[in-house]
Amino acid sequence: MIVLTARIESNVSERRELGQALLAWATAARRQAGALVAHVYEDIEAPAAFCLMAEWEGPSAMEAHIRGAEFGALLGAFELLARPPLVSISPLSDVDGSEAVRTIRRLRSAAQGVLNQGT
Repeated sequence: MIVLTARIESNVSERRELGQALLAWATAARRQAGALVAHVYEDIEAPAAFCLMAEWEGPSAMEAHIRGAEFGALLGAFELLARPPLVSISPLSDVDGSEAVRTIRRLRSAAQGVLNQGT
């Protein structure tokens, strides 16, 4: 499994447009072969800051997505950003039991750390 996370900040005046582009990306990404989840979160403490999180079955599924039109549209929306996005792509090995819980907590903590960097 491959996990992609990104923190994206736009200028407050561009918040609505960027939010719509991110939602369109997540909706389209969820329908693609190999996509497990795709979510967009808005940081309630930082106006116009968003976090993307997507999980793919493997590298080939994510690479196919990156080559697709939906990701191209997302890149176009990056023109609205106030600063460069912070992006992380991490492999997640098959785990079970308490190791899975530790891995999830570590990923969530990392995502929260990304969200807190802008505040």
